[in-house]
Amino acid sequence: MRSLIVLVMAATTTAVGCNMASDQDGRTGSGLLIGSDVSCPSCSIVFDSVATLEGAYFSGPTTTIARGPTGTFYLVDAGDALLKAYGSDGRSVRQIGRRGGGPGEYEMVRNVLVSDDGSVLVLDGRLGRLSAFSEHGEFLRSTQVPVFAGAAMPAVLLSDGALVVNARPVTVGDAGHALNVIDQNGNVSLSFDGTSADPRRRWVQRRLLWARSNGELLVARPYTFTIDVYARDYTKESSITRVAEWVPSEQPDQQPSDGVFDRPFTPALMEIWEDERGLLWLYMMLPSPLWEPGPPMQEVMSEQGIDEEAYRALGSRPRVETIIEVVDLNAGHLLTRMRLDNPVGAPFGGGYFARSVEDSSLGEPSLQISRVQLKR
Repeated sequence: MRSLIVLVMAATTTAVGCNMASDQDGRTGSGLLIGSDVSCPSCSIVFDSVATLEGAYFSGPTTTIARGPTGTFYLVDAGDALLKAYGSDGRSVRQIGRRGGGPGEYEMVRNVLVSDDGSVLVLDGRLGRLSAFSEHGEFLRSTQVPVFAGAAMPAVLLSDGALVVNARPVTVGDAGHALNVIDQNGNVSLSFDGTSADPRRRWVQRRLLWARSNGELLVARPYTFTIDVYARDYTKESSITRVAEWVPSEQPDQQPSDGVFDRPFTPALMEIWEDERGLLWLYMMLPSPLWEPGPPMQEVMSEQGIDEEAYRALGSRPRVETIIEVVDLNAGHLLTRMRLDNPVGAPFGGGYFARSVEDSSLGEPSLQISRVQLKR
């Protein structure tokens, strides 16, 4: 597996030949359009190994893994659903909290966030509660928040201590989802960017969030590759749109596909973040050009359940490609990109990636943490 990591780290890019439209960058009345022309052919994207978390069993979602300001990693273990801390050296440090409904307990963690002072915030989608722990694992306090049924994905912590959560609006009679601003007392001060409730089109409620260092909020729609920029008062300022021949013009009209069965993977913007230089990073997944349709889901399912062997065979064939791009918003153009044949792991924390590996020496899984960076 270490050889695979080396291959990924070596897969830097300059001007990669991609089947993308060579749209011109440009500014419109509503925002910025980012085309496919690369403006920095000497730039490269590299993965640097950061740590290997020993015995960590993580399966997502990426909202349940975070990195603290001192390099400690926090994740919800997929085996026992407990929040655990790992040092920057990869060794297990402590368990934080425990299962249950009392103080310092949680039932269904949907978000793990770390504040600038190192406090660890746990958003429980079942209890509707936000709990805070010190960086040493001591329980500090909990606050009831109007977030239920696991709807709190994603969430982002702002510099003023407020939380923005993608969840159901709290006003009686409201439907669908909205971005709810929750203050430190657990009150919703504002709901914005709402969507209608249509159980047949739940994917239109998805959002990607990033809190900018200047206090603005980036809100991305994964299936149209559009990022809205909101000011400190949550008024929409502008939008950023990645334009290419493979980017759909509107949300899918049917359930997005993972490419396992008879439909190709639905192109999606999977994560966004800004680095310390203010450059915007886009992590995208597209259908592989080598993808071939398999049997429909109904042929793999039966009254006894799913045919595990058939499902594994379908899932192991070429399905997706990964593209990582770096955008210079000040200049208004794409700097460079990396294109890989497979996913590189679960992105989190602004440029960190977690990838499960099998550690034969320990006889148990571990989690390889790497960080993607731009080199000029």
